Amino acid sequence: MPPQLVAAQPPTHCPHLGTETLDRQPSAPLNYPSFENRCWSADQPVAILLTDQATQCLCSGYRYCPRFLAARAARQGAPSPINARNTATSPLVDALSQELEELEADVEFATVRKRQTRTRWGWIGAGLIFISSLLCGGFFAAYIGWQMVSNEWAASPPGTVDTLAAPAPPAQPQVYLIVTATSEPPPLAPATPAAPGNNSVAVGAAPAYPAAVTPTPTPPGAILVLPPTTVLPSLPDPAQAAPLAESQIAPSQAAAPPAGFNVQLEVPTRRPTPILDIPTSTPAPAISEPAPPTATFTPIPPQGTPFVIFAAAEPILDPGECTILTWHVENVRAVYFESQGVDGRGSREVCVDNDKNDYDLMVVLADGTPRTYTVSVDVLLPTPIPTPTPTWTDVPAPTPTWTPLPPTATPTPNVRYGVSLAADGNPAISCRADSVCEADLYVTNSGDTLDNISVYVSQTGAWSYQICRLDGVCAHDRLTLINMGAGNTGVVRVRVTIPADAQAAAQTYAFRAVSEHSNGGATSDTVTLDYAVP
Repeated sequence: MPPQLVAAQPPTHCPHLGTETLDRQPSAPLNYPSFENRCWSADQPVAILLTDQATQCLCSGYRYCPRFLAARAARQGAPSPINARNTATSPLVDALSQELEELEADVEFATVRKRQTRTRWGWIGAGLIFISSLLCGGFFAAYIGWQMVSNEWAASPPGTVDTLAAPAPPAQPQVYLIVTATSEPPPLAPATPAAPGNNSVAVGAAPAYPAAVTPTPTPPGAILVLPPTTVLPSLPDPAQAAPLAESQIAPSQAAAPPAGFNVQLEVPTRRPTPILDIPTSTPAPAISEPAPPTATFTPIPPQGTPFVIFAAAEPILDPGECTILTWHVENVRAVYFESQGVDGRGSREVCVDNDKNDYDLMVVLADGTPRTYTVSVDVLLPTPIPTPTPTWTDVPAPTPTWTPLPPTATPTPNVRYGVSLAADGNPAISCRADSVCEADLYVTNSGDTLDNISVYVSQTGAWSYQICRLDGVCAHDRLTLINMGAGNTGVVRVRVTIPADAQAAAQTYAFRAVSEHSNGGATSDTVTLDYAVP
């Protein structure tokens, strides 16, 4: 017989219970009811009520949990007869299933209601923002228009309007220059040099000048036109100026000088720019629009008879211990736990001390009447242990007495040992190649006393295998469950590793359970599991 493995106490909580890490992976559960615990029996983790954790998940009652039974049936492919019998005959399972369905329906209704309310208020807020923007823009435009009209921002100041076009520059008069051919002038006579040393001219001798050029006659009717601003150059000597013959002047210009020579003509000036006062329109008074009505939320009054349940999981606690307060309220207007607003269904963990042990739940009825419910958690104070006062006791001198014979030994009571072993589901198991296939065996102490029960392999197949407890302790051929009470049932999981090149032929594994306290006298029937590759 191989050496016996020393194992710890088998787990007392559901194997599917655990917490969720930051990367959404399962982790070890907390050993007390908490909102962090999740049920990992399905594909996605599911939150569990604290009452369900206390009554099912964290104790041996998990074997009757509908989620545990459904997960085990889905893993084996068929429901277990034992579980089916327990489920059909247990009213607790039916009640828990109905309560779970009601809770899921309430959560879904609350979620839909909250989503609809959030959507409706979102549209109302968007509409209010649009209307406010439109009104603000309209008021701003009206104010700017009124200021422009009243303060004449867009009007030009008086006297700056140029109503006349800029005067065109005066046209330059045309000047006609008439050139006529003349004869070549005679050569000039050489000057007579003066006597040496005498630079003066003889008295009475006239200076010698070249002959003057014959003036060019002006044809009859020709007029020399000069600009109004032209000034005739002064002659060096009036006697040398050759006057114009009367015959050379046009008949129409004989009496008066020509217009071209009128230097006293006044230059026309520009007329002053008139000042125009443009009238402005009087702005119409702004018409103030009434403010849009503000939407107010009218709460829907509750319907039906008020329903209130408020209780503590543990009515008596030691100082410093904690318990769960649970409430279920319907058909009321508002709910307050310790003066804080809460939902109609909820729970709260509280810890008691020597002073505070009363907790209030106030509800506001449909007519506005408040009503308070109180739950008291008693504190079990420790009883002081009296300290004995040492006293002097006289030790009497021993007197030799007759010693009676020892009584007859009490016969050992007749203790009955028994053990049974059963497979969970169909013993014929189909698994695919290159995988680990699992099956559960139920070990029951059918005796009437505390016992250690071992499960060993009586027949093995060609594939590698292990037998494990739910706390992770595994063995190759023998596994012992320590201190199993009378009538208690333990679970042993068989894991068979299917190789990748496994053939279709089935491999058979046989198991038996034996009572250790009976020295192998009490054993179970052989249970056979057949593993096959489809």
